[in-house]
Order: sequence, then structure tokens, then C-alpha cells
Amino acid sequence: MFARISSTARTRIADLCTRHWLALLSAFALGVLVIAPQLIFMHTLAYRGIEMIGTDAEEYYVARMQEVYDGYPRLGGVFLSQKDLPYLVPGLGENIVARFGQVFAQSAAVANVGAKFFSPFLIALLVYALIYSLSASVPGALLAGALVVAGDAVLGDPSTLIGVLTGHTPITSFLLSARPINPEVSAIFLFVALLILARVFFKNRQSTWLSVAALGLLAGGALYISPFVSSFLFAVFGLSLLWFAFKKDYACMKALAASIAVGLAAVVPFLLNLLQLWQSPFYAETSIRQGLIHTHTPIVGFWLIALIISLFIWPRRFSAARPFFAIATAALAILLNQQIFTGIAIQPAHYHWYLTKPLAGMVLALFAVFLIEWLLKTKVLRGIAYSICFLVLFLSAMSVQRASYTAHYAEAVASQAYTPVFSFLQTMPSGQSVWANRTLSLYIPMYTKQNAPNHDFAEYDPIPQSFLEKRLLLEYALRKVHATDAFATMQAEREDIAYRLFGVYWRDQYGSYSAIPDSLLEQYADDYRKNARQSIPAQLNTLGASIIVWDVENDPSWDLSRVLGTKPIFSTERFGVYQLATTTSTIRP
Repeated sequence: MFARISSTARTRIADLCTRHWLALLSAFALGVLVIAPQLIFMHTLAYRGIEMIGTDAEEYYVARMQEVYDGYPRLGGVFLSQKDLPYLVPGLGENIVARFGQVFAQSAAVANVGAKFFSPFLIALLVYALIYSLSASVPGALLAGALVVAGDAVLGDPSTLIGVLTGHTPITSFLLSARPINPEVSAIFLFVALLILARVFFKNRQSTWLSVAALGLLAGGALYISPFVSSFLFAVFGLSLLWFAFKKDYACMKALAASIAVGLAAVVPFLLNLLQLWQSPFYAETSIRQGLIHTHTPIVGFWLIALIISLFIWPRRFSAARPFFAIATAALAILLNQQIFTGIAIQPAHYHWYLTKPLAGMVLALFAVFLIEWLLKTKVLRGIAYSICFLVLFLSAMSVQRASYTAHYAEAVASQAYTPVFSFLQTMPSGQSVWANRTLSLYIPMYTKQNAPNHDFAEYDPIPQSFLEKRLLLEYALRKVHATDAFATMQAEREDIAYRLFGVYWRDQYGSYSAIPDSLLEQYADDYRKNARQSIPAQLNTLGASIIVWDVENDPSWDLSRVLGTKPIFSTERFGVYQLATTTSTIRP
């Protein structure tokens, strides 16, 4: 019996691959396109084991993957020694990538590179299946997959597309689909859920207990990866339920209600953690750093307006897909503007990057097919038109990847110098708190089992504001900024200080990091003058540092041999590694 089922399954898979070989080829090409810069760099003579990075917050996500390798899958405190804190940012996505990396015996950094192929490959196939289910159009489904994975330039503003096509691309952070976790993993949850919704509810109108449970678990599970994807799915399910109630399809309505119930049950552990987090004395400070702001300002962007307009001029050729996209657009409009009523918002731009633009890409693909079929009547001409569309997409994406590779090449080459330091840190007991300059601190938790209190993303963990201020003052002391120059220096570096101490708060609440007031800078300058009475070793102890790595080439002012009065426990021509005798962390209240 098993052999018969297995044989039948193999036959169906082979048939699907034969009928949709173009989708497989396109998805493979897109995956290669996304991973190509990292693969190319790994085969250069300069490569010494440190991968090229460059997507937004990539250091943050890879450090969290490494934390899973280190045995702390809850990700409550990633960069400091306290690991039993409630998590602020859930880590299901990091756990998924890390577990796959462990299965294949690869490091967290290499697993991150591997995901740059497998995730876009799978996303392209899911988008293809979704659009094919809604439209029965192979060209539309292929274009949609390419636009979602590689359409950064096309889905940007006109100046971006013009710049890319003329070889002057302003995008130097690689394709968005190369960004770890969001959207690499969150998009998989998104499109699997939308595919089930489209096929089971909007197309076949016949659900099963498996599809009901799967939808609920995907919506609820997505919360542990991205609250934006999760809230969107719940909103789409809710509006779909109302749609089926209007259509008097009570079977679908009840099934969706059951899916929502399953999803709500799945988020209970998250809510319990949130209750624990609310009791933390650091919650208010940390939530502000994450971008929690108070506003009633509506948000209506170009692509949201375009999506709304498209519903009124929807091609009859794809009329079956219209209700699905109408519901998705309505869900987006509601979520982007819920702050009008609640007065609270948190980084709504994530809806634009991970939801609005993919939806716009799928709708744009359907309209492109409609126009090509309307204007061109022969298969040859249509084939040429489709080929041109794909060529423009791939060339624009290649331009983004090439420009990003060029922009990050020097940094990637420079980072190879850290290899001997990481090799030494790996010989030490895990969990050491390693103080280093900001650049080196970004790499330490990616390639070692040690902590990095000077990490640029530490402010996104639930830690006190006072720790971040003391960290800033220590940096100024190591730079030997004179007390009388502290305020002027802080004014000149106000945007950097605003980010280091408050995350994205000043940008999101007041429109710019430079909005941080002088009164706060004066307070920090005054604290710096008072802090000057405390020695640097004492300040390092207060911040919990047990190991210090001195980059002699980039930070000659540190002069740690004199400041610490001890010899390094490891040294190279460029780096010295020192150990402090005792540490007294100030993380806990």
C-alpha cells in the first residue's frame, strides 16, 4: 500500500514538474541571482571564512541564529550575558534557519548564506502557485514570482528604476529577498497561507480539517516571526469570513472562523511571554527603541493607492482573482491606518516592504499579461513581450546585486582580518562578555559563542536605558574625548547617538534622528564629566565586560596595555585580547 501511494505521489510530482518546468527554472534562476554575490565572494582569494553581509540588520539576525546554536533558542538576551529575559522579538524564523544549518552541519553564517538561495527559490514557487491558482495564467504567475523576489527596482519609485536601468542604482543593500528572516522566512509563511486560502476557499470552496488547522497555525505561527505578516493574515481571514457570509457560503465561513480560533490559540504562548515582559522595568524603554510611537496620522502610499485603483479597472480576464485581492488590499489599508483610531503604531513601513510591494508586484504581473494579450494577438509577439519583461526584471535585479557587491566588497575584505581573533575566542569558555569597537562587535556574536555588549543592535533587547548611556560614555572615554569637548562632539554625532540610545524612536516619532533635543545631549555630556572620575577598567566592569579586544589599527587612542596595566592574553600585529579580573553587570534592576 505504501509503495503504491509513494509511486502515485512520485508520478504526480513528476507530472507537476513537467507541466510547470518554467516555474522551476525561473525559481532556480532567481535563487541563484539572490545568492550570487555571497557565492562569488566566497570564491575570491580574499575570503578567509567571513561571509559578505550587507542587507538591512543582517548582523542582528545572524547573531540570533548563532544564539540558537549556542543553546538559547528563546532569544531573550542575545548580546549580553543575561539569557533568562523574556523575549521582545520572537525567534521562530531564526530557529528554523539555525536548525536547518545544524542538520547540514553548517555554521550559522553559512546557513544564512544558504537561505539566500532556498528561501527565494521556494517563495518564487509559492507565488507562482498562488497566482496560477487565481488566474490560470502561466505568464502571469511567472512574472509575479519574479517581481516579488527580484522586483525591487520596478516596485520602487520611478527614479530608482531609471537609475538601475542606466547603471546608477541607488540600491546598495542587495535584493530585499536576501534579507534574513524577514522576508526570507516570514514570506514563506505568508504565501503558504495565502495559497491555501486561495485554493481551498476562493477556488474549490471545500475545506478540510487539515486546511483549517494549517491556516490557523500559519497565521498564529507567523507572529513568532513577524507581527506584520501575522496581523495581515488574521485581517485577511477576518475579511474573507465576512465575504463568505455576504455570499452566504456558511461552510467556508465556519471553516475560516475555526482557522481564526486555531490561530488565536497558537498565539497564547506569545501573550504569556508578553505579560511577563510587561512586568519588566525595561519594557517601556525597549518598546520605544523598537519604534512604538503615538500618532493619528493616516498612511496612504503610492502602491496602496495603485492597488485600490486597480480594483476598479480590474481585467475581466482575471475576474476570479478580484475578490481575493480586494480583501488583501482592504486588510492592508486597515492595518496601515489602525493608528488613526488607536493612536499607536510601530514601524508601519514593514507593511510596505513585506506586504504592500509583494501584492503590488502580483497585481502588476496580472495587468502586464492583460495588456500584452490585448495589444498582441500572436503567440510569437506575446512571447517576445514576456521575454522582454523578464529580461528587464533580471537585468535590473542584477544591477542591484552588482552595485551592492561593489559597495560592500571593501568591508567584506577588511572583515577577513578578524579570523584569528575569532579563532582564539572560540577556544575560550562560551558566554564571555567581549568588549570591542562597534564594527568588530557586529561580527563577534555571528562567529563565536561570546557576547558583545557594544553591539549596535543590543538596544533592541530588553535592557535598561542606563546601560546604553554608560556604554556611550565608555566609548567617549576610550576615544579620549575631553570633558570640555563632550557636548560639542555629541552635537556633531547627534544622529548616531539618537540611534544608539533610542533605536528608531526619534526617526519614527519626529521624522529624523537629529530630532533628539540638545537638553538630552547636555545631560549626557554632564554625565560624561562626572563619569571621568571612574577608571576605564571600572567602567568596563560595570558594563559586565570580561574580555576586551583592541583593534590597534583602527582605535590607537584606546592604548589598553597602559590603561589596563596588563599584557594581552592573545595578540597579533593588529589585535590585542585582554582579560579583566572581575565583572559587575548592571543589566538587572
